[in-house]
Amino acid sequence: MSIHHAVDVEGHKGSDGKYCTPRSPSMSLLSPQACLTRFVWHLRSDVVDTARVFPPEHPYETNHLRAVGEGRSIFFRLLRSDFVRRWPKPLSADAMSLFSAQDPQVSTDETPCSLPSRPHRSTMIRLQAQERNEEVREATKFLVGKAVPKLAALLSAYPRSNKSPSIGDELHRRGINVRHMGLLRSHIDATTVAGKAAAEACLVEMVARTLKQLLRRRLRNSVLSVNRGGAGAGAGAGAGAGAGAAAQGSAGFHARPVEAAVSFLNLVSGSAPASETFWSTTLPSEIWLRFGRVACEAGDVARLATSRSSLAVCLTLLCTMMGIHLAPTTHVEVVAAPVGYRFVHADVRRLSAIVRTSSKHNYAFGAMLVLEAVRSVGWSRGHLRA
Repeated sequence: MSIHHAVDVEGHKGSDGKYCTPRSPSMSLLSPQACLTRFVWHLRSDVVDTARVFPPEHPYETNHLRAVGEGRSIFFRLLRSDFVRRWPKPLSADAMSLFSAQDPQVSTDETPCSLPSRPHRSTMIRLQAQERNEEVREATKFLVGKAVPKLAALLSAYPRSNKSPSIGDELHRRGINVRHMGLLRSHIDATTVAGKAAAEACLVEMVARTLKQLLRRRLRNSVLSVNRGGAGAGAGAGAGAGAGAAAQGSAGFHARPVEAAVSFLNLVSGSAPASETFWSTTLPSEIWLRFGRVACEAGDVARLATSRSSLAVCLTLLCTMMGIHLAPTTHVEVVAAPVGYRFVHADVRRLSAIVRTSSKHNYAFGAMLVLEAVRSVGWSRGHLRA
């Protein structure tokens, strides 16, 4: 069974020439479906690098996003799996990279009609690399030039309700990356009632996602600062002083993230002294870095700071995405009057971790167990039989 992937997705092969793990049988003993599931579980355990398994977006067709030097965007701005699955042509994960331009497995048996018989191998490598690049460029052009405007037209024509999916979910359903939300908003017809509401929903979600990244940075720095302080205290003091510093550092490790979250919530709500500068200068610049300059104007972002409904949605989304659990009374008060709300330490009941990828591993492992059960005990009328 062949599984196509990028060149730099590395797997470990056993001495018997088979891909296996110490806690699993050989893949050759499993059915094709179980073999694929086993490979997914194997990726979790032993593969070194699985970050770049989908084809990249062509950087020349995404000019609305921030340019990354030396074309490095091909390593992290990748097409979504839903889009790749629906695209009629296979796309190479190595397109736009030197892996494609130096393919050691290029065959010269199939000769293009525009070339003489049996062309030089270097010519074939170059032509096939150009073909892969053009296929990715065609897909990216369709994504940016047709899929995004089509969704914008739908959002402009049909009004949204409280039960409507979020803008991010609408993008993902169509295989569009969230980073194109700014481009989507620029295509929405804000002269219609539905379009105006959709454009506002886009802006609120972009603000909330940007706030999430900024808060993550603050939480990370708060923990790192405690660790550095504890290490320095332990090195320069005696055994008793080191133990005291360690205990103080342990308490600070748990307290600092909550303090950082409360401070950031006050910055967003407008109760902090630097809130005005944050909303008018810092936040628009951060949004442009992630969604492009076409996403919004600085005045649009600053307007949300004084809008009760929009600011309440921003704060609610931020707490949901970051696992910030507010006290019930605090949540009611924030929704009712978010502008200028003053958060204190007691308003945050706890911070919980948000994990996005482990569920995929658990699902793959569960599917593997089902397939092994079917193989072991059989399958009858859609149900397992003993």
